Amino acid sequence: MSWQITGLLFSSVFEVVMLFLVRGRLRTSTAAPFCLALLLNALWALGYAIELSVPDLADKTLIFQIRCSFLCFYAPVWIETVHRMTRDRPLLRGWTLAAILVVPLITLLLIWFPGPGQNPLLRHDFRIDSTGGISVLRNTLGPWGIIYYIYNYLVWAAVFLLLYPRRHHTFWERRGRLLILAAALVGWTTDALHLFGVSYPHGLNYAPIFFPLTSAFVAAALLRHRMLDLAPVARAALIEQLEDRIIVLDDQDYIVDHNQAAAATLNLPQNRTVGRAASELLSGWPALLSLMANPEIPRLEVEAGGLNFEASLFNVFASDGKRTRARVLILRDITRRKETETQLRLAKDTAEAAEHAQSRFLATMSHEIRTPMNGVIGFTHMLKETPLNPLQHEYLDLIDHSSRSLLVIVNDVLDYSKIAAGQLDIERVPCDLNVIIAQTSRLLLPTATEKHIALTTSIARNVPALVMCDPVRITQILTNLIGNAIKFTEIGGVTLEVEAPAPDVIVFRITDTGIGIASENQSRIFTAFNQADASTTRRFGGTGLGLSITRHLCELMGGSLTLSSRPGEGSVFSATIRAPAATNAPARPPSTSTASSGASSRSLKLLVCEDNAVNQAVIRAFLRRLGHEVIVADNGRKGLDLLARTSFDAVLMDLEMPVMDGYEAVRHIRSSQTNGSPRTYIIALTAHALKGERERCLALDMDDFITKPVNLPTLIDALARIPRLEPEKT
Repeated sequence: MSWQITGLLFSSVFEVVMLFLVRGRLRTSTAAPFCLALLLNALWALGYAIELSVPDLADKTLIFQIRCSFLCFYAPVWIETVHRMTRDRPLLRGWTLAAILVVPLITLLLIWFPGPGQNPLLRHDFRIDSTGGISVLRNTLGPWGIIYYIYNYLVWAAVFLLLYPRRHHTFWERRGRLLILAAALVGWTTDALHLFGVSYPHGLNYAPIFFPLTSAFVAAALLRHRMLDLAPVARAALIEQLEDRIIVLDDQDYIVDHNQAAAATLNLPQNRTVGRAASELLSGWPALLSLMANPEIPRLEVEAGGLNFEASLFNVFASDGKRTRARVLILRDITRRKETETQLRLAKDTAEAAEHAQSRFLATMSHEIRTPMNGVIGFTHMLKETPLNPLQHEYLDLIDHSSRSLLVIVNDVLDYSKIAAGQLDIERVPCDLNVIIAQTSRLLLPTATEKHIALTTSIARNVPALVMCDPVRITQILTNLIGNAIKFTEIGGVTLEVEAPAPDVIVFRITDTGIGIASENQSRIFTAFNQADASTTRRFGGTGLGLSITRHLCELMGGSLTLSSRPGEGSVFSATIRAPAATNAPARPPSTSTASSGASSRSLKLLVCEDNAVNQAVIRAFLRRLGHEVIVADNGRKGLDLLARTSFDAVLMDLEMPVMDGYEAVRHIRSSQTNGSPRTYIIALTAHALKGERERCLALDMDDFITKPVNLPTLIDALARIPRLEPEKT
């Protein structure tokens, strides 16, 4: 017996053993066609061994016919096997099965008819070739035989395409596909050598002898690598260890699998869930059923057993990317996250409540301090206009200075609180820098003159006269810096230099010959409530807020505040802001002289709604001194009654009053006015100075806004803006 026959017999036995091994271990849809392919391999090898063993031509031809009968279906079986391996679904069903069986069925018919022997269209010229020491049956292919081989190689080409590794495949997927490709390549190569007669002995087909090698490659890919899937046992163990609750559903929403966490949380019956409808087992969880019924909902939150879960559902698609094979329902425990969110929300609410309480406290304190300050400053101003002896003048000056110093402190605290809360807004309007600098210098010059020090200003030629900036905050910056320089200078002078080193950049440089600041203390003075040292506070006073506020104002305007100083040699503060040149002229309020003349040119009949007796007296005194007729109401309700009986040129409306406050009174006034009736001019008069109060008043359709303590020039300007009442038409 030649070694080729022995190899064929071994191959046949090996394929049978492999068949039973695969049948017992492979639990996928690939098992059935692969086992059939192994059976065909075994029959091919056994039949070929018998064919080579018998010497008679007639016997060899008969065995060849029998062997070829089942080999007609060899290619369809293998492409079905590989398609299920790679695409996880059957290929041959319906019209595809009928189409692929056309050639094998015609070939089977030609093998036996008309007989005896094969039809010449398939094969003819059968003969025995013993040149290699073994009798090999040889033949010549007919026209259909050529078609049959072309058909087989086309099928195998499709097999190669299915097995070809793609870029998106994992390492294990590529390795499994390469194993099967190697097996197919060995079988295809040996069969091609036989077809073209280049094997030795001539006509001998070595393909079935290599079946143990090729089948082992395919089995290894299927059993060891699972065509690149994770091993099911490892996957199951992993899923069981997950804290997430996982339920796998088929395309009809029947439960296919779940882990123990899902069973425990959702009270699923043990060992009686697989194959049952999700709508039945999850009937106690309508939210989950709603999620399954509405694919457009990506996820939702559910509560179970005191725990919070985020439920999500995603589809598992077939290899074509279109057909849904399964759906996976995942419940992720988000209890800790929800608790954290609740704590953060409570912390946020607490912080907002604290901020609101702080704002209310500041608003209340501002109101309560400004209200009596209005009386102190107002009557001080009135007393200065009366005949006084020098000592009385001195006392009044001290009272006036002290009260205004207290007002500066209150304003600084309010500004600092606004900055800390991020509520300080910077406006951008056309401003005349020359006017701002001149007004600030005039304001501070008396203090410098009193200390016998010089105050000089210098403006570079390239500084634009009109710039876009906040005039109030520019004035505040200059007042703070120049005022500090004057305060800390005993001999010499203070100089303000204004430069424009670059387009849209303005630098205010304040130089003094004062006490100077040590380098180790220079950073401290920009910190709120800090000065260079305690002795400075005792000697010169102050809250330590001015420079901190000034630095923040510079930063809000896109600039900075820097310091250069040496003890005993003075200091140089450089305030830089971004202020582009303006093209439009600034809208200037009327000057005091203009306003005074305008206000005195006509006598106004004014209604003052104010509940505080001291403030009533101050405002009444101011207005009567200016030549106006004044009627006072101590709450909004009385003010409305007076307006109903008498016509007034304007109403000065306090905002916080008993019975009816100013806001409610204004709403009543505006709602009672018709298109044809005269419009009442209303000036808000309030001790509230926090952010938004002016805007709130203007939003209620008030016409102007004055804060307490009332400044006489400011009051004169506001009265000058009151329009003349048109005479009623009769």
